[in-house]
Amino acid sequence: MEDGGEADVYHKSHGDKGMPCVTATHFAGGAMLGVLARLAAALGASIVPQNGGALIFHEEERRHLPVELQEDAVVIAPTADALQAAFNAR
Repeated sequence: MEDGGEADVYHKSHGDKGMPCVTATHFAGGAMLGVLARLAAALGASIVPQNGGALIFHEEERRHLPVELQEDAVVIAPTADALQAAFNAR
């Protein structure tokens, strides 16, 4: 990234009919958060931090989450600033 940021990104599907998953690790704030937010929004995906509830970009996405994640999910804008604020609030 232009600010020197980077991340390790992995993709895996869990079984033939399992949930596809993209995992990003080893990243800091900055421009990389914008990339992650835009990627998740483009995929119609949620962001599930290790320490907190799911982050979604539209209320109607809540119904696609596993039941145990639905109640605590938070709707945010798909921007670096909104993602950083959500991480900081945890």
